[in-house]
Amino acid sequence: MDMPQINNINLDKVSATVESIKRDPTKAKVVSRVEGEWLFDGETQFRAVLPTEQGSQTLEMSLPSFLGGTGKMPGPIQYCLFGLASCFASTIASIAAEKNIRLKRARVSAECSLDFSKTLGLNDKPIVEGIRFIVDIEADADDSMVKQILAEA
Repeated sequence: MDMPQINNINLDKVSATVESIKRDPTKAKVVSRVEGEWLFDGETQFRAVLPTEQGSQTLEMSLPSFLGGTGKMPGPIQYCLFGLASCFASTIASIAAEKNIRLKRARVSAECSLDFSKTLGLNDKPIVEGIRFIVDIEADADDSMVKQILAEA
């Protein structure tokens, strides 16, 4: 019997993956790699081509203007925060789907405070002063179940 797709998660594929890993636990470990190149001319300062299962996606970055970039593209911190927020959101959606809970809304914000003093050679303070997640979830479940999903995520 086919399992439904819930929260844009294909549960049949997840189930097949689980069964495959049960048969061969080494399949649970994968290597993920991003390789990019610093560019010396133009508005883009760094470019990476990320492979996908069906092709590739090119990401480009420029530093903010106050750090010598053009500021016309996302900077490295935005990409880091995007990765964290999308990872957390996908984990929330997956856990809810596995529990057969449909999400009506799932917004995740990731933010951090930054101190560029070290980058500018002015002191040795940490650049990132902590990362916070702000989550707005609406689901076909009571608050205690939503809290459980967030705790698991």
